[in-house]
Amino acid sequence: MLLYGSFIVLCLATCLYAAWRGGWEGRWAATLFMVAAFGGPFIIALPFLTKKSGLLLSDGLLLAGLIVIALRSNRYWPLWVVALHLLSVCAELAAVIDGRRISHGYEALQAFWSLPILLIMASGVLLDRRADQRGWRASSDDRRLHGHRPGR
Repeated sequence: MLLYGSFIVLCLATCLYAAWRGGWEGRWAATLFMVAAFGGPFIIALPFLTKKSGLLLSDGLLLAGLIVIALRSNRYWPLWVVALHLLSVCAELAAVIDGRRISHGYEALQAFWSLPILLIMASGVLLDRRADQRGWRASSDDRRLHGHRPGR
């Protein structure tokens, strides 16, 4: 219960920060995390889903949204978030494939990655914001994507 309470507090704080100070990546990631955190229990409660399959569906949808953000972004933090959340989804998939009751090991592994993911999102937004304020660009590919040509 302590882990869940700390997750909710950290989720609210980091999502509010990412939505307030982040670029489009931060706003969309914050929205996805809030929907998953507070909509997940409703998906799990659906009568035709088990707890394991409901968790897998909720986190699978979150993973799909995070992948879209990472593919469209020129920032690095969404890739880290996707990688860590993929570990969590793989743990849930292993629990579903196992077919037995969810063991404490799977639950601990799944819950373990949620806190670092939120911290990475908040620190990524902070570092992106600092880089933008200093006029730094993510890479030379970023300038090319936005129509900047050398020599002009």
